[in-house]
Amino acid sequence: MSGGQPVQSIEKKIHNLEIPRDVKMKACDLYSFIQDSKRRRDQRTKYLCFCVHQAYIELGMIPPDSCRIAEMFEISSSTASAAIAKRPPFSVGIVLKSSTIKLPDMIRFHAEKTLGLPEEYVTTMVDDFQRLLEFDKGLKNDQSKPLIAAFILCYANQNSLKIDIDKLAAAFYLESSTIKGRCCKIQKSYIEMLQT
Repeated sequence: MSGGQPVQSIEKKIHNLEIPRDVKMKACDLYSFIQDSKRRRDQRTKYLCFCVHQAYIELGMIPPDSCRIAEMFEISSSTASAAIAKRPPFSVGIVLKSSTIKLPDMIRFHAEKTLGLPEEYVTTMVDDFQRLLEFDKGLKNDQSKPLIAAFILCYANQNSLKIDIDKLAAAFYLESSTIKGRCCKIQKSYIEMLQT
């Protein structure tokens, strides 16, 4: 690492984050390959945002969204979004994986991890979601977070599952009313799809 803050200081900052240990180690490893001799504090934070987000991708995990990254580093979500989108100046030859997270993968993640739903519901939920995207082509252009949260709620309603709407809203950094409103909009298509 050339210039900037000592690696130990960066490792300590990352160590204090509430993320998996292997993600912390990968983020520190990525950070060590950044070549920037003038790492000001605000720039370091942006680099750290990128490295933490990218560490999840490198390990084949779903990374937190920019709102969660912003919360970790106590910065605005727009700053976090910009940091995640802008690759730092890495050493020559560093090849990074690109994010290939699909909406069904996010459904599975939140159904399992956020809501703790049993596998049989998760599998059916993912299948129904993929069928719904084919059935109602207009949904493919929808924003992913509100769409996923609303579909999880629709699925739960249709299958008489009790879910904590506040927990779901918190996981997506959305208002409960936003999720309920979007659910009402896709509920009709979902029911029509189930009847075909």
